[in-house]
Amino acid sequence: MTMRGLACIGLLLCPGALLVLTGQAHAQSRSDSLQLEKAEGLQQKGDWRSAFPLYDALVKREVLLLESLIGRGKSWCYGLKDCDKGMEDLRQAISRFPKDMRPHAARGDMYLAMKMVERAREDYSQALEFAPTAGDSARIWVNIGTTHYQVRQFDRAKICYETAHAVDSTNTGSLFGLSNVLERQGDAEGALAIMYQLMEREPDNAIYMNNLAYRLITLERFAEAIQWYDKAIARDPKHGLSWNNRGYARMRSGDLKGALSDIERAIALNRSNSYAYRNLALVRKEMGQKDKSCAAFEKAFDLGYTRQYGPDAKGVYDAYCR
Repeated sequence: MTMRGLACIGLLLCPGALLVLTGQAHAQSRSDSLQLEKAEGLQQKGDWRSAFPLYDALVKREVLLLESLIGRGKSWCYGLKDCDKGMEDLRQAISRFPKDMRPHAARGDMYLAMKMVERAREDYSQALEFAPTAGDSARIWVNIGTTHYQVRQFDRAKICYETAHAVDSTNTGSLFGLSNVLERQGDAEGALAIMYQLMEREPDNAIYMNNLAYRLITLERFAEAIQWYDKAIARDPKHGLSWNNRGYARMRSGDLKGALSDIERAIALNRSNSYAYRNLALVRKEMGQKDKSCAAFEKAFDLGYTRQYGPDAKGVYDAYCR
């Protein structure tokens, strides 16, 4: 056998073998990338349980490790409801990739979902150090703003949202956060003006439609609010909040029959919606149906209706039902 033949057998350096191995590696890499894309697609749909085994297989093979560890960590927490294991995956990701923004941001998100805002803020601040682009920095500033917003530190939240907007004026999350802060600070007109800006940027966004309509309700501009809820329902007819709030706006406009229909539809979509039962109680009261109204109030309270939706319900119930 020639020296060339011996080299091919012993060292796998012959051109044909190299081509085969290269082709196999490329095919496997492509397959791994497609598996990650599939997992991320399921994640975006909120199907964490189906995404989990795809991420898990990639982690066990140590393939696309950063992305797969983050994905599996989120799936543990949001899908399988085991946030301890989710945190362990994110700790591993941070240990292996300490200067990458993404695992810090993901752990911040997880802490925020667990209402651990101080820890979330720490991770977001760390992520900010490693943000590679202005857009990434803006998104992190929005998240830091949210940690302040959740504990009613509205002035600090406003500063963070304004910083995010200054860093990247295309970031819509900063404007959305500012609108929420202004509404909380009593500047309903300012909050509404920002929502109109957002609608200009994303005219088909049903979430923005809902929030714009709600701002109109706070200003008692019920006819305009109903028009925006009409659009939101057309975009997403299974969104119970739209039906419920349109029902409230209709009730305040004097359309009790339409209000009742909308609110009952909201309850059919989500029978745990205490706010909808509160609205149902108010509509039944306006219709003079005392027994049904009081039963709906009691159902709202049983489901955990709180003052965050307004201080009226308990007082109305005590005066009307007792």
